[in-house]
Amino acid sequence: MPECAILLAGGRSRRMGRPKALLRIGDERLIAWQTHRLLEAGAGRVVIVAAAGIVSRVRRALATAPRDAWRVVGQPRPEAPPFDSLRRGLAAALRLRPAARLLWVLPVDVPAPSVPVFSVLRRSLTPRARAAVPTFLGRGGHPVLLRRSLASRIIRLDPGRPESRLDVILRSLPARAVRRVRVRDSRIHANANTPGSWMRLLRRLSRDLATHRGR
Repeated sequence: MPECAILLAGGRSRRMGRPKALLRIGDERLIAWQTHRLLEAGAGRVVIVAAAGIVSRVRRALATAPRDAWRVVGQPRPEAPPFDSLRRGLAAALRLRPAARLLWVLPVDVPAPSVPVFSVLRRSLTPRARAAVPTFLGRGGHPVLLRRSLASRIIRLDPGRPESRLDVILRSLPARAVRRVRVRDSRIHANANTPGSWMRLLRRLSRDLATHRGR
């Protein structure tokens, strides 16, 4: 079943003080690091929503990824709520061909978790389920997996309304429509909003990579 990932990097990054998408992790920018891991996890394409002012730099950072595997969509209003970037990303993903039936949603500052997390979420989608959310210690995180039908509904919503938030939308659905799946990867909760939190996350990711190489 074709899949597409939406990588959200359309905000101002005011607390970080510089664009999160362009932070360095090893020899890569964070946006490229995330894109490679989403592709490894099974996303056939990655749609990146980037603040308009950094679109060209994001494209240069993605030079190490297959050109036909990603698309950058500009967010002309970085001050807009994150839901506006989500709608832009989903709308772009739904126009891709071949049509994606499953769509992953991940903010750029939440590191892509291990491949088994994607696999268990994918397997959890029953015929009635419209979304799947990973949980760790009882709390939901990312990536969120959406069926195309739910993504189509989301892009029609007014981003200015208080209820136009992905978490609110998911809570409004019947219980059987949203699969909440326990996983063992605490990275589903990790994020980097400030220079200090980024350095802590970077140390953690470095340890994870070293452990992975040592297996």
